[in-house]
Amino acid sequence: MTMTAEQIERAARIFDEARKGNYMIDEVPAELGLDNLDDAARVAERVVELSGERVVGFLVGATNPEMQKTLHTDEPYYACILESNLCPSPADLAPRNLLTIGLESEVAFTMGADLPAREKPYSEGEVADAIKSIHASVEVVNGHVRDWLN
Repeated sequence: MTMTAEQIERAARIFDEARKGNYMIDEVPAELGLDNLDDAARVAERVVELSGERVVGFLVGATNPEMQKTLHTDEPYYACILESNLCPSPADLAPRNLLTIGLESEVAFTMGADLPAREKPYSEGEVADAIKSIHASVEVVNGHVRDWLN
């Protein structure tokens, strides 16, 4: 079932306050009905708006069946990277500021051209041509939901 605008707003404010206050929440209240990726994307979009920050990139997660099973989904998801979460190398992160500490090896792309939404999917060649550079990167996982895998 799709969340109402009010439910999205309530969920987004819970996440925004936890992110800004740097604290964990036990769970998203069940009555908000946050139980699918479409609604999660709508909540995340509102969290970005509430942050007032500039989006500097995107990440794609759960791109393989094993990770999808772990995250209880059957498809990949994306998320915005906010300016305050981008740490150029060399980064110095204080563990006391991290609620959960997880590190993931990643591949980052700097785009040289936009790929605006369109009906027809982009070809591999079109995507490759739009990439300016490729970089090794590290994602520091710092979630705000306790027991987020369940």
